[in-house]
Amino acid sequence: MTSPIRQSLLLLLIAILSTNSANALRLPFLSQSPPSNISITSLDYPNPATLKSLSTFFVSAFWSSKTPNPLTPSQKSYLQKSQTAEFEKRYRFVIDPPPLTYFGPSTKTLKTAALIQATSSATIAGMVGVEVDDVVVDGAGKSRSVPVLSNLAIGEEFRRQGIAELLVKRAEQVAGKAPDGTGWGFPDMYLRVEQANKPAVNLYKKLGYKTEFVDDEATTLVPTDRGVTNKDTVVLVMKKSLKDKKFLFF
Repeated sequence: MTSPIRQSLLLLLIAILSTNSANALRLPFLSQSPPSNISITSLDYPNPATLKSLSTFFVSAFWSSKTPNPLTPSQKSYLQKSQTAEFEKRYRFVIDPPPLTYFGPSTKTLKTAALIQATSSATIAGMVGVEVDDVVVDGAGKSRSVPVLSNLAIGEEFRRQGIAELLVKRAEQVAGKAPDGTGWGFPDMYLRVEQANKPAVNLYKKLGYKTEFVDDEATTLVPTDRGVTNKDTVVLVMKKSLKDKKFLFF
C-alpha cells in the first residue's frame, strides 16, 4: 500500500510537471526562461553585416575592459578589423581542406560553428561563440576535435542580469543536445579563459566547468598607448560534461 507521504510526493511532482507557470519550482531538468526583455538567438553562419555588428559590440564590451583608459580611434579601428576577420574565420567559413566541386577545389566550406546573441529590442546585450576545432585538451599536448566556447561578452548596461549564464547554456545545447533533440551531439564542452579574469573563471566554475590543465605559455592581445601588443598570460583550459543527467526521486 502506498504511504500518505509517498502519495503526497507523487502529487507534488505531477503538479510541478503539469504547470506552465513562470513561478514553478526550478528542478534540474527544467529550463529557465530568459528575462522578459531579452531574446536569445543562435546565428548559424551569420552574414558579413551581422559579423561586423557583433565585432563592434565585442570591441566595446570586451576589449575596452582590458585597458584603464578609453580606446583610441586607431586602437578601435585595428581591433574592429581584426575581430571581424577572426569572427569570419571562426564562425562562417574555413579554407582548409577545400572540398572538390565540378569547377575544381572550392575556396570556402562550411564549418561547424555558431554565434549566439542576446538582444533587448534592437540592441545587442551579449554574445558568445561555439565552434568545433582541433585544440590541445590536456597538459601532455594531446589535441582532438571538440566544441570550444569563446568570445563571451556582455554589454556594460546588461551585466549582472543572468544573461551570461543564458548564453552559455544555449551554446551547450547547440554543442550537445537541446531539449527538442537538436544539437551537434558532443559529450563535452571546452573553453580557454585567462586565469586573471576572476569574474569569468568564477562564472564558469558556477556553471560546472572544471580546470583540465593550466597553459602558462599563452599570450593575449592588450591595447597600449602605441596600439595593440601581445602579452604573456596564463590560461585555464576548462571542460564540462554535456551528457544528459538522470534524476531519481523515489
